[in-house]
Amino acid sequence: MRLLVVAILLLSLGLDACGSKSTAQNPQSTPPLTGTLAIATYEPTGGPGMTALIVGTLRGTVNSDQTACFRIAEDPHQTPMVWPAGYSGSTDPLRVIDGLGKTVAVDGHHVRLGGGTSDFATGRPVRGCGEAKQVLIVE
Repeated sequence: MRLLVVAILLLSLGLDACGSKSTAQNPQSTPPLTGTLAIATYEPTGGPGMTALIVGTLRGTVNSDQTACFRIAEDPHQTPMVWPAGYSGSTDPLRVIDGLGKTVAVDGHHVRLGGGTSDFATGRPVRGCGEAKQVLIVE
């Protein structure tokens, strides 16, 4: 448990210290399909990727508007996660699926995902999660 918290803190502190900024400055939503939940997504730019490791227990919430928000349970800031375009949420169990329908993360399960953080000058709406000044970008 301590290792997970330390990994999250190092992720936050390390990327802040490096001034890491994602090119995904405008998270978009995945359009909901029948039986799926819309989640916050971004269009990858094809440039250099982020090199941090997002580690922890995935926690998701489902909203009444058929959207979902995913976060890392151990993250003290409860930073929303933003996924690549084409990803969506699904239920029973609550999970994230990629554009091919493959499950990539399940609520309550331990995850190790490539990515990093992206900061906004002002709070921005993040689909399914409300407003945030920082997001975890999953690659």
